[in-house]
Amino acid sequence: MIFGFAHGCFDLLHEGHLHFFAEAHTRCEYLIVGINHDDSVRRLKGPGRPVQTIDVRMHAILERARPWVDALIPFDGAKGFLAARLRPQVYFAGYDQATPEDLLKTMRDMKCEVIRLGHLPGHSTSLQLEASASTTRPV
Repeated sequence: MIFGFAHGCFDLLHEGHLHFFAEAHTRCEYLIVGINHDDSVRRLKGPGRPVQTIDVRMHAILERARPWVDALIPFDGAKGFLAARLRPQVYFAGYDQATPEDLLKTMRDMKCEVIRLGHLPGHSTSLQLEASASTTRPV
């Protein structure tokens, strides 16, 4: 069985995320997704984030991404530690996701293939937040 691993904040689940999960699942037989706890999202994205709590984000993934995500694990942001514990054969990173050298080293040491997946143009959390802000601004 080919075991894959991906991670992220998934602050506002959108079609781009679902595309990512579906594409990842075509390259492995079992996909585990790590999802950042609220505190680690704040550290990464700033004080206004996450927009949704981890419970809401996990529920959204379990509801909408069930065909592709086999397991969902909340974590504190230490993705290298989580990857080392899970020992995947394939690690999936987003096209724009900065992958720290220590994480890449962990993956290489485990003989884990690193695959960067493309994106679905026009779909990102940043675009969703911008669109939401523009519709709520007074004219």
